[in-house]
Amino acid sequence: METELPKSREFIEEIVRKGIELKAQVERLLELGVFVTGEGTPVTMLSDVRDYLCWITLQALEDKNEAERLVKIFEDIENKLVNRVYEESLKYPRQAEHFASLLFTLSNLLSLKHLIVTQPFEKPEELTYECFLKSFKKTVALLKLMGFDAD
Repeated sequence: METELPKSREFIEEIVRKGIELKAQVERLLELGVFVTGEGTPVTMLSDVRDYLCWITLQALEDKNEAERLVKIFEDIENKLVNRVYEESLKYPRQAEHFASLLFTLSNLLSLKHLIVTQPFEKPEELTYECFLKSFKKTVALLKLMGFDAD
């Protein structure tokens, strides 16, 4: 029997906040030249926090309702981190931005998989792979990058 991971808004929010503190601890240890892994160490706990967020995202890839719920939670927490609502994001702004970026990426993955509109100017049909390719081709050309041809 597979153990069900907790997925409440409160749990996700709290684990992200603890993850910010862990990231700051790990960075401080690295500055001191210390890198210790193993159960109960900041490095391993930070990995577990990030892996938890990835696993609940992977589990939601097959369930659009769960994906929509997680997208809302991830975006809400991301906005709180960016707007420095949490004490942790005030104390550790760079580490908070790390988690905001991770949540943005995971939210975007779910949004693209299920064509979940997250911005008022978006339309579901604009989130398709075909629309992406059309836009990406123009971006690649404007950036003068070589090695991609969508034709």
